[in-house]
Amino acid sequence: MLKIPDNKKFRNLPDYMKEHLSMLPPDSTRATVSMFCFILLDMCVLPLLYPRINLIHIITIPLLLFIHLWAIRLLIKDPRSTRVETTLFLSVFSIISAICYFITSLKVSYVFIGITNVWYYITLTGIDLIIIVILIQYQIKKYSKLDYKRDESEKWYNSGRWIPLTRSRVYHLSNDKR
Repeated sequence: MLKIPDNKKFRNLPDYMKEHLSMLPPDSTRATVSMFCFILLDMCVLPLLYPRINLIHIITIPLLLFIHLWAIRLLIKDPRSTRVETTLFLSVFSIISAICYFITSLKVSYVFIGITNVWYYITLTGIDLIIIVILIQYQIKKYSKLDYKRDESEKWYNSGRWIPLTRSRVYHLSNDKR
């Protein structure tokens, strides 16, 4: 992993590093925490409620309870004093939501769609693990060295062919009609 030298100032880092190291602004902390936790995460709760499967509830309810209590704590406290804690919250929230949504997808596949083939679940788990490993390797490679010549606008994830409704794509389409 990259260790930024002690003599290197934040203002001298490349833009992609600055963006990664910067924290949420305090005025948007409450909105971000409440939107992520009480809207996005709670959407996975509905399929977990019925029919009741004890194993799924034993795994998900403590995780959901923990993250909701932490979110309520962050909403009550002053956002200026919890900037680092909010960053940690968003990291833990991402892990917990990935686990809960994965369990929800397994339950929906088994209970509501009726897929009982074991190979389906092995393949689904394998694909999820492969995607996780690829994303972790990408992040490690991206932040393993300081690259001052890195142009984020030219990367594959910022091109219009992967996301068809980006601003640049819409702008080009509107100019083609003239």
